[in-house]
Amino acid sequence: MNAWRAAFLTTAITAVLAAQGTPSEWNDRGLEAAKRGAHAEAEDLYRQAIEGWKAKGPEFDAHLATTLLNLGQSYCAQGKRREASILFEESLVKYRRIFGVRNEWTLTAMNLLGAVYLMLGDSSRAAPLFEEALPLERERGHGGRQGVEQRRTSSS
Repeated sequence: MNAWRAAFLTTAITAVLAAQGTPSEWNDRGLEAAKRGAHAEAEDLYRQAIEGWKAKGPEFDAHLATTLLNLGQSYCAQGKRREASILFEESLVKYRRIFGVRNEWTLTAMNLLGAVYLMLGDSSRAAPLFEEALPLERERGHGGRQGVEQRRTSSS
């Protein structure tokens, strides 16, 4: 089977699957596709999930923010860092509003956004995110030497 035919069949199958399901199922299928390295398929599924979450309204913004992060990570895996940064920014705004700054999801979005800013060569935007996140991660026992020591002690 030639590459064009395989791509066409993958797109057709993705379209059929996307027409059936819920935003959560589409997101999960996107995760599975991304894990296989099928990023075009994952992107289609994440976009379907994003539209589904948006249609459900603002009470589903936490789910929407998670799917935005997933799509952003898929973009990063393909080198589409500028596009990923936009998704990470939107996700971070939602997580901050919903959960506050000390939440694990918020901190994850901050770290992903900071990392992509560094990859884009924008340390002036990355530094404030890391400066905000690191002390909070340390409080939670997940950052720096203190976090490592705490995990070692708790697993003994």
